[in-house]
Amino acid sequence: MYTILSVILYSFFQCRYDATSRIGVYFERNESKIEKLRNWDIYFEPERDFWSCRHWNTRDSLCTFVFVRVDKYNNVKSCDICSLHDDSATIIQMALQNISTLYEIRKLCKSKSIGTHEVEIFNDTLSYDYVINMEEKKSRYQIMLMKQGNNTIGHNLYKKWYIKKE
Repeated sequence: MYTILSVILYSFFQCRYDATSRIGVYFERNESKIEKLRNWDIYFEPERDFWSCRHWNTRDSLCTFVFVRVDKYNNVKSCDICSLHDDSATIIQMALQNISTLYEIRKLCKSKSIGTHEVEIFNDTLSYDYVINMEEKKSRYQIMLMKQGNNTIGHNLYKKWYIKKE
């Protein structure tokens, strides 16, 4: 009985470690894609299959709103933009690339919902600059880009990226 319980517990913790490892490997292999998320606040609303994307230039300068409706396979159904940039096609392409990156992270984490937030522009007192929030069943997770490496916050994924359970 003890052996069976030990195997079950080991398997559970190994699966959790493997998921964290997969996310870390993803961040390492896709560092440039992850970096492109910066200065974007992106939220996925699973109830409406809807992505809301906001691009910030500075604290007082919201440059772009992009609203993207997708189907259950993440195929774009419609896209609306309100941009202060001249080249809205480029902004839409950037938003769609970032949505694709978050969709991949969401699939890796088996997360129902996901959202990102640029913190550095708005609050320089926090220990992190950027955060990706995820919800998995009844648990919430944060992947944070720390200003400095800090192993007291959570588990290190890659370089200054850490994950913690809320």
